[in-house]
Amino acid sequence: MNFELLQALPALVTAAAEGGHESDGSVVSQFIAMLPDIITVILCFFLVYWILKKYAYGPILSAIDERRDRIESDLKRAEELRLAAEQGWSEIEQRLQTVEEEARRKMQDLLNDGKQSADEIREKGRQDSEALLDKARENIQYETQKAREELKQDIVNLTLHATEQIIRERLDDQKHRDLIGDFLNRLERN
Repeated sequence: MNFELLQALPALVTAAAEGGHESDGSVVSQFIAMLPDIITVILCFFLVYWILKKYAYGPILSAIDERRDRIESDLKRAEELRLAAEQGWSEIEQRLQTVEEEARRKMQDLLNDGKQSADEIREKGRQDSEALLDKARENIQYETQKAREELKQDIVNLTLHATEQIIRERLDDQKHRDLIGDFLNRLERN
């Protein structure tokens, strides 16, 4: 069957439907001549369709269904993995945030402990320095008092000694001046 006859087929069908009133009998005769071929093609088409439906469409459709099911399950699995990854990521972010907060809190505690220790050390140093200053003041007062007592004792001794010498000797102006100068020289030495 050639292609030109297939193109003429609609015209032939129309002419046959009109009852063959067309003057050209060759088209109708060609159609009638092709009628067994057309019937054979139609029968072959239905036979091939029935065979394909019975033997091929089932396995092909089941393979397509299996493939579709596998793709759907893979998509579901991918979605589950994506959700699990998102959940895991959010858990990691939450843990990281918790660790950062804990680190900040520990750092703040360490800073507070350091400040408290520095304040304690500063206060202890201030107390120690005040205690040393108080002790030094006491020592200075004690030493000053001791020096005054010694000076007083020296003055008393020198006065007694000078008085002794005055009594032993008779005092004249020159002697009196020598004794006072000697007394002052002794005071300067001690």
